[in-house]
Amino acid sequence: MATSKAVAITSTDLVVPRFASTQQILTALETGQRLAIEESEFTQADFIAKKVEAQSVEDLFSDGGTLEAPSNHLNEILNLIAFQGLRSSDLNPDGLGAYAVVDAVDRDGEQFSLAIGNTDSLVTVVRLHELDAYPVRVRFVRGLKTKNGYEPINMKLVKEGETF
Repeated sequence: MATSKAVAITSTDLVVPRFASTQQILTALETGQRLAIEESEFTQADFIAKKVEAQSVEDLFSDGGTLEAPSNHLNEILNLIAFQGLRSSDLNPDGLGAYAVVDAVDRDGEQFSLAIGNTDSLVTVVRLHELDAYPVRVRFVRGLKTKNGYEPINMKLVKEGETF
């Protein structure tokens, strides 16, 4: 999936910190700018910190750099537990230029990180962070196909007591 690597910043990009605000994202959308995340804030030290905080042998050897896609978890109820910030992306040259990373737990208690690139979902996870609203239960569902043939993956809130 996505990896953290340097993405070239152009003069038309809006440079923002890893914990950009929803207002900064809105500004980029309104002006047609791409987000460029200050990569200096996301370093190898972030990956090493996960090793230092490991509580078990399994934690030490887990692949802390691997991110999962929401498409791997369609229609599952997930508990989003923490927002890790934004990362620059050059995956879609017409897109926002960033994706969000959130920690999640599935119904079996397995913890993993998700890379969220859908603009609506990205803004939602940033706003959840601003509202100090984690943890939150969600489900990723495939949206209606657009006229260009794109099938977005949308994030939906799971209400208390809701199951499959």
